[in-house]
Amino acid sequence: MKIVSLLRASISFLLIYIVFPLEAQQNNVHLTWDINLSEKTDSKELLIPFKCDDCDQILVKKAVIPTYSFKISANAINTTSVSLKNIKTQFSPFNGFHTIIDEDFTIKKQVLYEKRRRFILITVTPIRKSGSKTEYLTDFEWDIKTTPFSYNPYASKNKKDATYESVLSSGDFYKVKIESDGVFKINKTFLEANGIDINTVSMSKFKVYGNGGEMLPELIQTPRAEDLVENAIYSVDLNGNDKMDADDYLLWYAKGPTKFNYVPGSESYTAIGHDFDVASYYFFNWQGASGKRITSLPDGNNITPNLTLTEYDHLIYHERNEENHIKSGRVWWGDKMQLTTLKTFDYSVPGLLPKTGRLYTVTTARSTVNSSMNISLNETPISQVYYNWVTGEYDDDFADAPKTTIVSFNLSSTDVKLQYSYNKLQNDAAAYIDYFVLSLPRKMSAYSDQQTLRIDRLAVNGAIKYDFDNLIDHFVWNISDIGNPALQQTAKTGAGGYFTTSNVNTSNPPLFIVFNPNSAPLPNFIGKVENQNLHENTGTNYLIVTHKSLLDQANQLADFHRQRGLSVTVSSTEQIFNEFSSGSQDVTAIRDYAKLLYDRGDGNSDSLQYILLFGDASYDYKDVEPNNTNVVPIYQSYNSNQHTYSYCSDDYYAILDNSEGKWGTSSVNESLDIAVGRLPASNVTEAKILVDKIIHYHSEASKGDWINTLTFVADDEDRNDHLAPSEAMTSSLDLESPAYNIKKIWLDAYEQVSFGSGNKYPKVNEEITKMVSNRGTLIFNYVGHGGENSMAHERVVTRDEIVNWDNYDKLSFYITASCEIAKIDNLIVETPGELMLMDENGGAIGMVATTRAVYIGLNTRLNSSLVNDNLLKKVNGQKPAIGEAYRIMRNLSASEGTNQRCFILLGDPAMRLLDYQYDVVTTAINGTEIGLFSDTLKALSLVTIEGEIRGKDGQVVTDFMGEAYPTFYDKKSKYKTLGQDPSSKVIEFEEQNRIIYKGKVSVTNGKFSFKFVVPKDIAYNVAKGKLSYYAKDGTRDAGGTEYNYPIGGTSDSLMVDNQFDELELFIDDESWVFGGTTSGKPLLLAHLKDSNGINTIGSGIGREMEAIIDAGTESQQSVILNDYFKAQLNSYTEGTIEYPLENMSAGRHTLKLIVWDVYNNSAEAYTEFVIGENEDISLNNVLNYPNPFNNYTEFHFDHNKSGQNITVKLNILSVAGNVVKSITQEITNAPAHSSEITWDGRDDFGDRLARGVYLYNLEVRAEDGTTSSKTEKLYIVN
Repeated sequence: MKIVSLLRASISFLLIYIVFPLEAQQNNVHLTWDINLSEKTDSKELLIPFKCDDCDQILVKKAVIPTYSFKISANAINTTSVSLKNIKTQFSPFNGFHTIIDEDFTIKKQVLYEKRRRFILITVTPIRKSGSKTEYLTDFEWDIKTTPFSYNPYASKNKKDATYESVLSSGDFYKVKIESDGVFKINKTFLEANGIDINTVSMSKFKVYGNGGEMLPELIQTPRAEDLVENAIYSVDLNGNDKMDADDYLLWYAKGPTKFNYVPGSESYTAIGHDFDVASYYFFNWQGASGKRITSLPDGNNITPNLTLTEYDHLIYHERNEENHIKSGRVWWGDKMQLTTLKTFDYSVPGLLPKTGRLYTVTTARSTVNSSMNISLNETPISQVYYNWVTGEYDDDFADAPKTTIVSFNLSSTDVKLQYSYNKLQNDAAAYIDYFVLSLPRKMSAYSDQQTLRIDRLAVNGAIKYDFDNLIDHFVWNISDIGNPALQQTAKTGAGGYFTTSNVNTSNPPLFIVFNPNSAPLPNFIGKVENQNLHENTGTNYLIVTHKSLLDQANQLADFHRQRGLSVTVSSTEQIFNEFSSGSQDVTAIRDYAKLLYDRGDGNSDSLQYILLFGDASYDYKDVEPNNTNVVPIYQSYNSNQHTYSYCSDDYYAILDNSEGKWGTSSVNESLDIAVGRLPASNVTEAKILVDKIIHYHSEASKGDWINTLTFVADDEDRNDHLAPSEAMTSSLDLESPAYNIKKIWLDAYEQVSFGSGNKYPKVNEEITKMVSNRGTLIFNYVGHGGENSMAHERVVTRDEIVNWDNYDKLSFYITASCEIAKIDNLIVETPGELMLMDENGGAIGMVATTRAVYIGLNTRLNSSLVNDNLLKKVNGQKPAIGEAYRIMRNLSASEGTNQRCFILLGDPAMRLLDYQYDVVTTAINGTEIGLFSDTLKALSLVTIEGEIRGKDGQVVTDFMGEAYPTFYDKKSKYKTLGQDPSSKVIEFEEQNRIIYKGKVSVTNGKFSFKFVVPKDIAYNVAKGKLSYYAKDGTRDAGGTEYNYPIGGTSDSLMVDNQFDELELFIDDESWVFGGTTSGKPLLLAHLKDSNGINTIGSGIGREMEAIIDAGTESQQSVILNDYFKAQLNSYTEGTIEYPLENMSAGRHTLKLIVWDVYNNSAEAYTEFVIGENEDISLNNVLNYPNPFNNYTEFHFDHNKSGQNITVKLNILSVAGNVVKSITQEITNAPAHSSEITWDGRDDFGDRLARGVYLYNLEVRAEDGTTSSKTEKLYIVN
């Protein structure tokens, strides 16, 4: 997928504004600018000549405009005026923005609400046009005048007192659906056909509930039904026995999902289809009180009419949802004209009058040259539509902006033939129809189909007579109030009839429907609805919204959080839609439910704090596409034509204060009031993976020193613009959060290698995999280019690598500020973000990532705010929930544009990143109290460290009995990037990454001590090193950092040490035999011992722990193993290397291991191994020992399924082939070399066998069912 450029660069993170207190509103503001007039623009690039370090950015067409903002707490004030004073400016000759900026510094203010607090956001555009130049602000003061204001936050709880008892809370309810407006029938045949016991039905108590199928209003203050509303229905009980007999029936008016609006100026009608559903839903039961019935209206025969109507407007509506052009947003198109450029729609409408009809239609076309469309009616041209060309580029419009055509025409017959003919000039050009509405004057009469009498065009007032020339067997209902229709009585005149209604208003004329009750259609039966009552919920802290198929897993997650003190409510989408949107799928129903729970909180312990959308999402709400994943709907933008202005977002569900809800229909800034996240499971299997990972993340198995590590990766593109903010952020973290060990992976600091498929950074791929799978990292932060398949153009993280990550005990939280890394609503490709989450062997515990293409900007402060000020900043001794950190981050952005809405939290919003509960403190170095220690730790000197575990009260935790894991770092080393891309700049940076010693020591009664020898390979300049701690005792853990020691130079007293003491090399386990057979993923295993210690510093000058595989062949590879060394408990002289050999081919391989001690003495070990041609189990080196034997022998064999459970079957046979002894044995976690099976020389009856030669057949069976066997000879001597 192509990535949108901002000068060909993707965004890393959004910008933030500064929140000033009111007292500081007139302080001086200084803006620092980077003016770069060399940055040109073309059809593919953005224009950003003005960069302000303290500014946000907004995108206007292809120009990036700076804005400067701050917000004021405004519960008690209002602003009457805002201006600037004491301004200082500079000028630039650049005038490329003059068509989109003003002649003054534009100031805007907006009232914001956040968690029922009122704020005023003030924004200035700090550039303006001045003659032929552009003037920009460098210094100014705010001049803000205010008046007192009173804001009552409790008045904003408009749903607090909504009903606490849903209609569906008791009784037997059944659900039906309809797809268009009309009167529908329920009769005995319908009920019986759907399995309902007709003998239980009471005609008098029969009730129908529903609110019509139109979309809910997004604006929170717009009134709406709080629950299902009972509709008035028409009942026919011919014999009055209150039973549903064969000729009895019920009628009710049902409103379909489409809304029609009259346009007075053009005398036409528009249609607003439902974005989220194709039908409307109603519910019925027959229990409790009597049902609501339709009333009658008099025929008005005694009223003198002002006007008699004999016609009305008949509507023909057509819309097909067949294609979402950019697979984003909620706008769909149909009737594609490409291979066939003509679309014809034929209708026969009895009773049409020879008068003027009207067409309202919306169309578009995609072509790289201008094109047009001819529209004709009954072979007569009525309009020609012209379409502008588009570039066809990813970051431009997909098609021309939708064209609305409103045209009138003359009718001459009752047949209507509407045609669209696209005039294309290119083969791949195409045109589309959104919808059309034909409004046709029709004689007022009864027809075979139901007719809605629309008279808006006739502009009548007062008393109006409706005169029908035929009304036999037809009813007329007044449906102006859809839930309370009324039977309109009519006066008969032969076959015709009439009625008169008074007080008709032109602006809101009544609406009637004419129908034959005998032909009224039956609804579509959905099924019985289980009782539910979401309206009763109060005191909820955490709302989990999921699909009914995922309820078990959602409830397991809920129980996990309940055990941690949260009040959790789990509700299915079906339940929410039933109560809050009358059964129709509607994203606003979920928002309204959250609003109800939010309003019922007290702002403290029982307030709604989190909402989780537990289910995958899709841009396809209506299941048009195959393999749809619309499990829990996500909010889609109204733009489906421009990638850079289209988005999907869950933030909508967290905007809950009363005056909000404009967010989706404008770029207005609205704050998140609760934390929101999503777990994008599309099925039960994925849901289980996600929940299991969350629970496992909080288990003892996940505790380790890896939680002290943060990894940052920066792309090399765009002049290394991704690196600079990443470097600034890590520098800030180093100062503000020194407990964390920062790993920097700046792509341009590694060698770029050219392959046939493009440039790659193979060492970066290896480094990332090592950090994720082996060392582990609490946070993985990537800034740079990305897409639906990988990170960076050089593909430094690929799909194949993700699925092979093995870090289930070290799950990372990812911040991937890169295009489309987490495009969860993509139905074709499972994005890297989703793969990381769904990886059952590791990957991610959660992430903040992007669902769409985004632009690079000034991201340092926001990224730092997310990581350091929010995710890692403790409040009352604990880190914030990740959802709360995301909420604060989102609210910091003053410029609410598409970019911001492309970010999403994928994860459990209520969970926190792992943290230790106690502190590890160094008390002494070499016997000197830490506060008094001033000596320098020198190369080859013996160092003794003492420390203890302390609680938050500063006291030693005396019952802490576990292990501590100290990691000693050398001082920071200096590096620089290589400037390998044509536009990349060489940047110098520092990193503290050289590990002097990493050990494992016992903690007894909260105290510990350990020793090690400083390696000879340290940098000899004197500077501060770093000691990082992690300690663990069951589920309790501790951590800390020590900086109070200098390191450098060489010890004055050196020992004589000329050799590395001991090195042993194995494959899989210690039973390994040289040349044996192993699996396709063998384990390199080595034991190391040296009296002065093992060198793990990784100097990069040839003294690394290095494995060389297949030396001297084309497949030779070298692996640095320093990070895979683990010290033995309480020892700096012994340890183990374990390294899984990946992607090994079948056949024989060689392996050489080179290690070093702290005195730079080396040792080497060598072995060979064989990987079978396939993964089936294989046998080698089968023998028995001793052989010959008397009364005891062992059976030895090698196999390639080390670590698995295998079944061994041994048959002893005479030379004639008769089985004399059978032994079957299960070997658990079988070593590569097995000698577990023994035999005493007796047969199956316990008798000793005679002296002589025997055969034995040894068969092994692996877990996968594969088997292998071999036959050998043995000799018994008595």
